Amino acid sequence: MVFVLVHGSWHGPWVWEHVGAVLRDRGHDVVAPALPTEALGTTWQDYADEILDAVGSRMEEAVLVGHSLGAVPVAIAASRAAPRLVVYLTPSTPARDLPTGRRSDSSPDSRPSSGTTIRAATFSTPRTR
Repeated sequence: MVFVLVHGSWHGPWVWEHVGAVLRDRGHDVVAPALPTEALGTTWQDYADEILDAVGSRMEEAVLVGHSLGAVPVAIAASRAAPRLVVYLTPSTPARDLPTGRRSDSSPDSRPSSGTTIRAATFSTPRTR
């Protein structure tokens, strides 16, 4: 199984270092693509392309995890190829009334392909004193 960990706004692949290490220790492959979040003119489709390029031919065994802003391109990538599982971790939802093609546009069909399992999960972390 390959975990594709997609960061949110103001983050990068580094945000997944600890989670990735745990998953690797358990025998899984981990991919954490860098979304071009600071590049002007990028679209949701561009982000989805980065995800699809990162996972390559392993989509059928992929678990796509989208955090915050990363949830939107994960949904688009899942609509274009059938991953094993999609996980949204505190997902952001874009505004619906903005022009097509912009990062804040939700008009692309973001329903996952048939055969994809979607799980919603809430995680809590222990408080430290």
